[in-house]
Amino acid sequence: MKMAKPTTITAGIDTSKDKLDTAIHGQAGGLIVENMPAGWERLATWLRRAGVGRIGIEATGGYERGVMRYLQKAGFNVVLLQPLQVKAFARMRLRRAKSDRLDAALIADFTHTMDAANKMPPDARFDAMGELLTHIEQIEEDIVQRRTRLEHHRDVRIRKVIKDQIRSFTKQRLAEIRRLRAQILAHDDLKERYNLVLSIPAIGIRTALSLVVRMPELGRLSREEAAALAGLAPFDDNSGKHQGQKHIAGGRARLRRALYMAAFTGAFHWNPALQALYQRLTARGKGHKCAIIACARKLLIYANTVVARGTPWEKQSPPAAA
Repeated sequence: MKMAKPTTITAGIDTSKDKLDTAIHGQAGGLIVENMPAGWERLATWLRRAGVGRIGIEATGGYERGVMRYLQKAGFNVVLLQPLQVKAFARMRLRRAKSDRLDAALIADFTHTMDAANKMPPDARFDAMGELLTHIEQIEEDIVQRRTRLEHHRDVRIRKVIKDQIRSFTKQRLAEIRRLRAQILAHDDLKERYNLVLSIPAIGIRTALSLVVRMPELGRLSREEAAALAGLAPFDDNSGKHQGQKHIAGGRARLRRALYMAAFTGAFHWNPALQALYQRLTARGKGHKCAIIACARKLLIYANTVVARGTPWEKQSPPAAA
């Protein structure tokens, strides 16, 4: 007689700044605790008593980090989910009602159905690195804002103030980039990954940092999975006789912006493969932005390939064009 395969009990956590709503797949009720150490301890005890083996938690702007790390240290298998995954699952279930309690139950159900065999546990090293990279991105946004303001002022004193701010932000940006780069190079595995993606023409230090920090899964994904995670996968918009234009959606917006800027320069100056792709697409009538997005997607595929192979770009032939 064949023994039934034991089923892992899964839980889902809906995270907000102040509280955590938790539900267990297939069970009524749930638990609400404060999003702070005392609440995490109470939550871990409740989950352990329920025999929970795997926990799904949705990425929520950093509010999930504390409880996620606490539960990992307590011995739980915690899966970090992207909001796009949970939303797609909700649409599949035709779920329109929304509340924190219902969202927790939805996350628990999704965690139960997903295949977590090849799911990498969230790497704690990227918590601080991700925060530092976000700080760098915010400084860059400040620089862009100041440059825009400068275009609208003629007063000599005001222009000097703005120029001084731009110089100060630029200096801060370079210092923070050096700090983040040093943190990455202090880890042998991250250093190798960083140097591999940096070997690709058009990917500079800034984009390489984004790829290492914003996509820890790099090298373990298919090209389609990598493009979808970055929000660079084209989705069809066809129905019956209607043939809509393909579009991109969701994904990791900050990583996508970094790749877009790298692809923009690469398609005109640094990467012959991207230049050929851009020219081929525009010759077929594709718009400039559409062609650059395709180049950004190709650049990500190149990065995923060199990391998977463990071979720098200079020592291999470019991956075949899509």
